[in-house]
Amino acid sequence: MIEAKYVARDFDNYRTGHLGVLYYKNGAYSYILLSEDTQLNSVIKTAYSCNSVVRNLSWRVPLMSLPTKTIINSIEVNPGQGGKLVRAAGAGAKIIKKLENGLVLVQLPSKKMVKINSRVFVTIGRVSNSWHKFEVYSKAGYSYILNKKPTVRGEAMNAVDHPHGGRTKGGIPRKNPWGKIIK
Repeated sequence: MIEAKYVARDFDNYRTGHLGVLYYKNGAYSYILLSEDTQLNSVIKTAYSCNSVVRNLSWRVPLMSLPTKTIINSIEVNPGQGGKLVRAAGAGAKIIKKLENGLVLVQLPSKKMVKINSRVFVTIGRVSNSWHKFEVYSKAGYSYILNKKPTVRGEAMNAVDHPHGGRTKGGIPRKNPWGKIIK
């Protein structure tokens, strides 16, 4: 079991959930995707054994060690690959049922049911910053500050600027220079 102390919260332009800065006993620092209601200076553990009794928010544990109806996030698809599923702000999946042959039935936030290997690691709790969906951008350049740069469609450009440019729509489907339909 690896223990770390949650010492600070950080912000990343490319994520909607908050990042937590962890401090390990050997002096190393690392980042995790925080779960909701994780308190500052709390101990975050990564438990490799399945028999851990105490389970707190933001702990990283194998899926097989959790009971049904537990809310989880940052689910690995394959063991050891790192969290790939359920990482958006406020998202959380629910363990529905433990199946035979090492699979667990999990309900994703989209209500889709998926079978996942029981040896993968998951984080306990919902992803932090669930109020993200209520944020209002205060000025026109706010999304530019968040690295969301404007893009122009190729068909809106001039012919010298893009292969799809310089054409009028004229009732025919758009095609690339080799005649294949691009829509």
